[in-house]
Amino acid sequence: NRTNALTAAGYDAALVQDEVNRLVISGQRKPVATIAQEVLAGKWGNQPARARDLQAAGYDPIAIQAEVNRLVAAQRLETVARAVIAGKYGVGEQRITRLTAEGWNAQTVQAEVNRIVYNR
Repeated sequence: NRTNALTAAGYDAALVQDEVNRLVISGQRKPVATIAQEVLAGKWGNQPARARDLQAAGYDPIAIQAEVNRLVAAQRLETVARAVIAGKYGVGEQRITRLTAEGWNAQTVQAEVNRIVYNR
């Protein structure tokens, strides 16, 4: 009945069903952030098998990897900020020079230092 009704209304019944299936499946999947945490915990193995397994489970491996990369970068930034707080990069221009030499944006690191010091 559904196929006939959709077709009579001018829709491609197979495309509509594909979209319904996608929405139902996506409603049962975990959020990208959760899967990225699982990837970091080693639950999805290594590339290229990880990408294949994620895709087979209905996830976008590129989106998952982007979130993993974002989380790793945030962890690295926090680590450097904590080293700054501990005085391992010096102060003033010395700190800026050392951070820049390691490829860090000193303003970004300082913003993270401020977040850690003043918002926790």
